[in-house]
Amino acid sequence: MRIYANKAFGFRNPDDRKLVVTKPGEFQSVPDWIGSDKTFKLAVGEGSIEVIQQAATSSASSSSRKAASRKTAGKTDAGLSDGDSGAGDGGAGTGTSVDQGTGE
Repeated sequence: MRIYANKAFGFRNPDDRKLVVTKPGEFQSVPDWIGSDKTFKLAVGEGSIEVIQQAATSSASSSSRKAASRKTAGKTDAGLSDGDSGAGDGGAGTGTSVDQGTGE
């Protein structure tokens, strides 16, 4: 699988205990088992890692995932826009603030 990582992460193979480290700001190939790692899934959902190409899937499936990823790029797992914590704090959430022109 090919990924792009915005941050460094370490993933340990549960079978042989070998460590795979992502390099921030670089495209790299990683073993397929990383795709089932809980931290990897959270990092993808949060936007710190982007899956560029799945090794075991068709390119059409990968393209549809990329399109879906672009559509949800401004959303967090909770469905809130970046910068909106949902707590009525005026948009001072934990993500990058994005002015979406809503006047709020």
